[in-house]
Amino acid sequence: MGHDHIDPSYHKWISGWPSRNLDVVLMGEDGVVERFLRYSAGADVAVVEGVIGLYGSVDGVSELGSTAQVAKLLKAPVVLVLNGDRVNRTLRAVVRRLKAFDPSVAIPGVILTRVALGPGGEACQVPPRGRGRY
Repeated sequence: MGHDHIDPSYHKWISGWPSRNLDVVLMGEDGVVERFLRYSAGADVAVVEGVIGLYGSVDGVSELGSTAQVAKLLKAPVVLVLNGDRVNRTLRAVVRRLKAFDPSVAIPGVILTRVALGPGGEACQVPPRGRGRY
């Protein structure tokens, strides 16, 4: 989504597929859906990388240009990737509010980065594979 000149080269290197821009501001809602369907045809999975936060938008008021808007247009689930460094229970509150902010955005999972191990080697109290309540 949006303008990017670095990540697309990484995407192609990792997936073997070229990245495509999905920018609602530049192509409109119909243009985003059409482009997504055209370039994901035949794929088992399509990954859409969001920008400026899940609900960040062009004007900061509407959802125009937000990752949430594109996810809803594509009927795509959102997997949040959040920095887990030194946030502990606060992250649960953040995820709950992100989910409640717009219930029409499907958020089935969260990936935590930078999760420090505790003295006993435990990483966090959320069971693996998203079975915890967040």
